[in-house]
Formats: sequence, C-alpha cells, structure tokens
Amino acid sequence: MPAATFVAAQLFGLGSHALIIAVLFQALPTATSSYILSRQLGGDAPLMAGITATQTLLGIAAVPIVVALVPA
Repeated sequence: MPAATFVAAQLFGLGSHALIIAVLFQALPTATSSYILSRQLGGDAPLMAGITATQTLLGIAAVPIVVALVPA
C-alpha cells in the first residue's frame, strides 16, 4: 500500500512533505480501537487482536524503511 500511495502521490504532483506524510500514513498499523469496536459489535475480536499485533510488528520495520526510501 505505501508503494501504491507513493506512485499516486507522484502522479498527483504532491510536494515532498505531503508525499512523505501520505506514504507514512499508509505504513502505519491500524488503530487499536478497532479491537474494542470489533468486540462491542460482536465481531471476531481475537482475529482483530491478531491483525493489530501483526500490523504493529510489521510497522516497526516498515516505518523506518519508508522514511529512508521516500525522497525528502
């Protein structure tokens, strides 16, 4: 998703700061409130907890990589 956002931002001609912010937001994990919402609305709360944990762990690696690769 960060790569697709980078390409789209380039096509729309975003400036360097806006481009970094857009790509960085795509590399961030989902909000932890999604677990609470899933639990309260009768969804699969354990699955959402797993998704949130996995995305957080992947974000630890993805965010520094995105910041290093996106030109400033």
